[in-house]
Amino acid sequence: MGHSSTLVTPNSPSPRLRVLWIKSGGVYPPNTGGRLRTYEMLKALHADHDVHFLALGSPENGDRCDYASKIEFIPLEVPHRRSVAFMWRAIANLFSPNPLSLDLYRSTALGHRVEQICRRDDPDLIICDFLTPALSLPLAVRKRAILFQHNIEALIWKRTAETARSWFAKMYFSSQYRRMHRLEGRLSKDFARVITVSAADSELAAREYGLNNIVGHVATGVSESAFAGIWEKPKQPGQVCFLGSMDWMPNIDGMAWFLEEVWPSISTGHPEASLRVIGRNPPPSLVQRASGAPSVCFTGTVDDIRPHLEDVQIAVVPLRIGGGTRLKILELMAAGIPIVSTTIGAEGLPVQHGVHLLLADTPDEMRAAVLKLMGDAGLRSRLREAAQKEIVRPAGWSAVTRDFVRLATNPLQSGSH
Repeated sequence: MGHSSTLVTPNSPSPRLRVLWIKSGGVYPPNTGGRLRTYEMLKALHADHDVHFLALGSPENGDRCDYASKIEFIPLEVPHRRSVAFMWRAIANLFSPNPLSLDLYRSTALGHRVEQICRRDDPDLIICDFLTPALSLPLAVRKRAILFQHNIEALIWKRTAETARSWFAKMYFSSQYRRMHRLEGRLSKDFARVITVSAADSELAAREYGLNNIVGHVATGVSESAFAGIWEKPKQPGQVCFLGSMDWMPNIDGMAWFLEEVWPSISTGHPEASLRVIGRNPPPSLVQRASGAPSVCFTGTVDDIRPHLEDVQIAVVPLRIGGGTRLKILELMAAGIPIVSTTIGAEGLPVQHGVHLLLADTPDEMRAAVLKLMGDAGLRSRLREAAQKEIVRPAGWSAVTRDFVRLATNPLQSGSH
């Protein structure tokens, strides 16, 4: 290995860094929150530094080279979660000490390739993007690398178990939570540094795992110019939307809850109201649940979310589980769409109830908040203006990435890992 000790400052005499960025899965197309954050940060990083992007999986159609100097994939097939192969992997995982979401992406080939790159290129920075690749990395690599935690993964499993309806689901998710909590804590301690996406996540990780290698957090970013002008488009009265990948468990749970507990009373009292669920791969069970309501539409995968936002009057973020921060909230704010969110849905963002959005955690509260926004154009305008001025404009991707590089390269304080 090129380095035997923890990286403290870049070892290149030039300000241009050699960066090895490791991820499970690609970033193109950037059609999920995690992909989008990584893609935009890589583009900003690539403008000033040499980036070698190494990922598990395979490039998707249309993959482009605007985010790295070199892009490399290590083949790995992860079965679709509704397939028989996935079911067998899940059954086999019952006898593993590791959570399924990490076992699925474990790759000896990735670990070997990282060692080769480190010996040959001696990168200034090694970034483990999400916890998922960490189990594949040799300990010597982890000890000089930065773990970029988009979520505190155990928190997602804990909340999933708490909201599960059947005893079997509660038992299974509780088991996954315990495994994730144990392994997330152990792996996080191995890294030279940990960077999160919110102060709350940093505090939670330090408290839960006793970490002394957390060097800070980077804000969630957004491209304001990409959504310019959407708020000026004519809006359809009562048009409500949800924006998010519909193959991510917290989004599935949130929309199931909203469709069952909140939407029926809104649509009954306001026949003009309609709900558009914008996001890839909605589960058939959820689509079937809404099939009797003509006011509900699932778009599935879309090439560009912006046309689907142009006539939207209100957005909802009814998340009950999850972690990290919500990129989609920033995109909705950049588009000028007022938001009703649960507290969990908006956590990690510097927002205030009644100033930047409305917070509602029970079905009655969410129903009342949606109806209030439908009938109050002045409130919609005030929320939009405050959100764009105070939340969106300070959150450019270039500034976020500069903060990330600063946290990744500044000398470690005494007592840090």
